[in-house]
Amino acid sequence: MVLLAHAPLRARTPVLFVGALVTMMGVVFNRVNVVLLAMSLKGPMPQTAPENYSPSIFEWGISVGLIAATIFLFGLGARLMPLLPKDEAAQGD
Repeated sequence: MVLLAHAPLRARTPVLFVGALVTMMGVVFNRVNVVLLAMSLKGPMPQTAPENYSPSIFEWGISVGLIAATIFLFGLGARLMPLLPKDEAAQGD
């Protein structure tokens, strides 16, 4: 958060890359942490041994749908919002 909070640091490409990489690794670690630690039941009774978990087809569909919606919305936003300056040569044609 510190790396991405200051404008002078964000202007440097290596710092921006490291900040984005650390952010991505944090999200991945969060998901791995949940799967490895929270889904295994350990401790005193009445907990039982964990059963093998396999996502249902509906969970797969929701995950794939959310990823597809994110890609679609990013592409739509990139086309409709003025992210980059327009090329002057292309407008003259």
